[in-house]
Amino acid sequence: GSKKYGALLNRMFARARAILTINRLIKRSLTETFSIPPEKVLVAPNGTDVEFFSRPVDRSAWRDRWRIKRDAKLALYVGKCYLWKGMEIFDGVMRALPEVTFAFVGCTQEEFSQVTGTKAEHPNARFFGQQPYADMPQWMKIADILLVIGTRRNEYSYSQTSPMKLFEYLATGTPILAADTPAIRDMVSEREVAFYEPDSAKSFAEQITRLLSDASYARRIAESARRIAGRFSWEHRAHAILNKLTQ
Repeated sequence: GSKKYGALLNRMFARARAILTINRLIKRSLTETFSIPPEKVLVAPNGTDVEFFSRPVDRSAWRDRWRIKRDAKLALYVGKCYLWKGMEIFDGVMRALPEVTFAFVGCTQEEFSQVTGTKAEHPNARFFGQQPYADMPQWMKIADILLVIGTRRNEYSYSQTSPMKLFEYLATGTPILAADTPAIRDMVSEREVAFYEPDSAKSFAEQITRLLSDASYARRIAESARRIAGRFSWEHRAHAILNKLTQ
């Protein structure tokens, strides 16, 4: 039962030289639940290939390739349509902002409909499904805003994720709008991203409008995001883990 499982974990943690977690919230939970010394736990978020996602892109050419108007106001979501992410927020946002094109890469219209319980027939929605990984920097750099969502209704989404997508976004120099969840706050601040209130389509729409109307603000947070991207490289993560193991 659960007691036997807990005892097994206690023995495993006691014997470990170091314990690796992806954010500080999980570290706090582990140290409190299993009485682990905090100095034994290393927080090392997931990472990304910063150089790959920061390379220059011909924005107009790639928009033409995917038949996206060059002057379209484009908000891009990259990722799968999972129930725990809170995808249903998009329905209200797409209705509220008909002048904005919402593109989904990694998610089909059918998948979106299944997860959200809507028909997903908004005229300003574009679904591109799975795309080659090699094209991800191009997708992210042709957008005006990159979206990271999260929901209070799912504990994993709210406090236990370390979204690699966010780290990829940081390197691109494209403005980021993210759900204001503890998991995301553990990685970035208002200096690097714009935040919206989780599960609030109104807040989501307002922040999209702000980013699209205030070019100076959007440029400022995008530049700040790019400056910290190196913290989330695979190389940085590997060095942190090796240093912990050799202490």
